[in-house]
Amino acid sequence: MAQKNLFYALTEKMFNTFTDVGFNSVTYGSEGDADIQKRLTDYPFSHTNLSNISIEDKATTLSFNIIVGDKVDQTNTTQINKYAKDNTIDIQQDLLNKMSQFLVDLQELNLESYDDLIYGYDLDKPVSAIAFRNDLPNILTGFFFILNVEVPNMADLC
Repeated sequence: MAQKNLFYALTEKMFNTFTDVGFNSVTYGSEGDADIQKRLTDYPFSHTNLSNISIEDKATTLSFNIIVGDKVDQTNTTQINKYAKDNTIDIQQDLLNKMSQFLVDLQELNLESYDDLIYGYDLDKPVSAIAFRNDLPNILTGFFFILNVEVPNMADLC
């Protein structure tokens, strides 16, 4: 019973943590559901999907693909900084800060009672990320993260 509730508790904590660190749009589903090319509002955004599960004797590893991104401002025709005419570097720095805080906050367990121990988990580190830039139709930049979360296997002996 605890194993069933753990996935819901973990994903709910992930979504709440994304919102808490400043993502305006938080969604879940396949990568196609993210619809990056048609996204018009609600930046910065995060989109999560469960990509893989690995079950071992004492633990199960849940692998999540996470996309975080923001819209690039190209309205400025002059040099924004000495490197570029747009704010891609600024956006990537902001997204890295948000994801770093997300990982710190997600690792914190808020245990209100002994029963909350069933929701224990560990984040596998390091967490890897790949930068992206999508130019059509709206110019977005961000990262694809792979987050592996290890949860204990609970045996229901009743």
